[in-house]
Amino acid sequence: WFFLGFGLGNVIAPATTRMTLATPPEKSGAGSAVQNTVRQVAAAIGIAVLSSLVAVSYSNSMDSAESTSSLPSALQGPVTDSIGGAYEATTRAVGAGVLTPEQAAAIQAEAVDSFMTAFHMAAIGSALLILIALVVLLWRLPAQPEHAAWGGHEGQAEIDEALSPDEFEGEPAVGEVDGKA
Repeated sequence: WFFLGFGLGNVIAPATTRMTLATPPEKSGAGSAVQNTVRQVAAAIGIAVLSSLVAVSYSNSMDSAESTSSLPSALQGPVTDSIGGAYEATTRAVGAGVLTPEQAAAIQAEAVDSFMTAFHMAAIGSALLILIALVVLLWRLPAQPEHAAWGGHEGQAEIDEALSPDEFEGEPAVGEVDGKA
């Protein structure tokens, strides 16, 4: 968890800053909203896709495993569907006398191996996608930000002066009482 937090902390904040710097100040609110929405939707889709790939890889690996080929058909489905299903089905089968403890242990070991292989494939695939995204970003982003969110831009002084809170219909500025500071 430490490395996940460290990695996310060193990616999300700079990415948000870079996106904000590339957005004109007058559109920074919309830019921030779009960036946040894209981040959340992409994370949800990414988790769904990676989870599906892990599940399919696990299931295919367990279908072809020697330890599951001789299982009764009632146990085939739960064992090949998920690692949790494999543990639960084999534990119950041992309790019912359908499997020996050694057979259950072999199936559980195969389930762990299949799951870890599937998980490692998903992690490597994710890392490759991140590297591809990095290359695309480095290629497409301008070398210098077009706008600096905190530095303003041409004409900013006139806008600030026109929007000064002191200029609103004779209302006193913050801290003033009857026009006196």
